[in-house]
Amino acid sequence: MKTTGTAPPPASVVHKVDVELLRAGDVLLTRSPGQPASELIQKVTGSLFSHAILILDPPYAIESTRYGVVRFQIDRLVFNNSSNGLLLRSRSQNDGCFNIDSLLLFAEGRVSTPYASTEVLLSLFRSLPRVERGTYFCSHLVAEAYAQAGFGLIDELTPERVTPAALAKSPLFEHIETFTYPVSTELLPFDHAYFDAPSEASFAQQESMRKQEIVDSVKKTYPQLADRFASFNDMIVYLSKLLNSNEKEAFALDGVIAKAIVDSKLHLLARDLMPPDSDTFFTDFYLRGALVYGTLSVEQKYSLRNFYRQMGARTDATMTDRQRDVDAFRKAYMQSELESVRLVLAIAEDSKAIHARVSLVVKTCLQLVEAAFPTGDA
Repeated sequence: MKTTGTAPPPASVVHKVDVELLRAGDVLLTRSPGQPASELIQKVTGSLFSHAILILDPPYAIESTRYGVVRFQIDRLVFNNSSNGLLLRSRSQNDGCFNIDSLLLFAEGRVSTPYASTEVLLSLFRSLPRVERGTYFCSHLVAEAYAQAGFGLIDELTPERVTPAALAKSPLFEHIETFTYPVSTELLPFDHAYFDAPSEASFAQQESMRKQEIVDSVKKTYPQLADRFASFNDMIVYLSKLLNSNEKEAFALDGVIAKAIVDSKLHLLARDLMPPDSDTFFTDFYLRGALVYGTLSVEQKYSLRNFYRQMGARTDATMTDRQRDVDAFRKAYMQSELESVRLVLAIAEDSKAIHARVSLVVKTCLQLVEAAFPTGDA
């Protein structure tokens, strides 16, 4: 239930979510003042909020928007006004029956599944039957994940009828109103997106949208497979299993999937956004860090150093994830020789290469910052 459009002029001070306060399973509710869709949702549901985001292992979070279900880093977004967000925390997290692992496994397994554009409208009518399967809107995804963890959030509502308003009113959540801190936009190392205002589509959102276009295209060719998979990842898994049972049909389906990937230009997305022969982004990132650093107070320098240390550790973890993806797809391709799997492997390789460049520039910036502190100052 998130909106898009033209973002307002950037404020000199914005509000970042304090990632250290977050716990896996937290829910972030947001609203976007002045945006018709957000205000309509608030009015119709009688709520102050219009969108719900589920926190995974911080700083990672997951949401369902018109781009589908997307996993992203929550510290890349900011609020113009901290009152446009509310953090919810389950009162049952310390309960022995609460299975956070099941919640996280379910949520992460929904990445790239489509947005429930019809079901979101039906969520206001409790008596109507469900018409979409394998799709999710924002608060539905949250409620379904909690159901997998052993908790129904609202007794009288099934997950597909749970709105942001219902989450805000649920007695199972405590409200945490102070969860952000102000920061100057000059100190943000990346161009920021907004929780409470329209922003350009992120790489993850564009990737999710193109993957869903591929799934929709394949289903038009194979309407009989409409109930076999909802997401891109599920489709590739289905293809791999089909290869073991019916090689002829698998290679036919593989050709259709491969063509859909090429037509969508998914395999070119990473290079289009960050060409391998262009270092403009990385040079700008480094120079901004160097120039801004000279104007900071001692306290701000310590804060920036801690930020780069955390970011360095995170990029290392991301590189590990990307290498695991590459290894898995390379093995799958060597075993199957499917063209669509080869294309997915190429996409994973490009993603790994980009993250390697990001990791390098982050570590270079960290060296710049570390060099300014006295030896032995941890």
